[in-house]
Amino acid sequence: GAVVETTGRYETTVALAEGGSGTVAGWTLTLDQVRAIEGPNWYADRAQLMATRGGAKAVLAPTKRYYPAAQMPTTETAIHKTGTGDLYAALGEQRIVDGEPRWVFRVYYNPLIDMVYFGVILMALGGAFSLWPRRKA
Repeated sequence: GAVVETTGRYETTVALAEGGSGTVAGWTLTLDQVRAIEGPNWYADRAQLMATRGGAKAVLAPTKRYYPAAQMPTTETAIHKTGTGDLYAALGEQRIVDGEPRWVFRVYYNPLIDMVYFGVILMALGGAFSLWPRRKA
């Protein structure tokens, strides 16, 4: 699992206008909207991305928060888990590209990442079985 995840990992940066789309590791990402939201002690931009691959569809909502009291921004990454890997999207800044406002996203795809955790469980079971008392013949 670790070998496949490490060698098959894919990461890129895409700049999308609202309504625009891009392809990342076989997934087509379409930016539906970015809207401003506000919490009790923060304000943020939240994107709504539609991720499609084959017949699979997922809505991702990465958020970039700003806490005025601490003068600190944070990023909340959106994650879509599948049986074959995880798709992550993080919202960046808005930039002007070719005279058009676009939002920058950092997108990651980690194939078979759950196999890493399965390996840990398998090792724990092996350790437990090694401690099992043996019968004397």
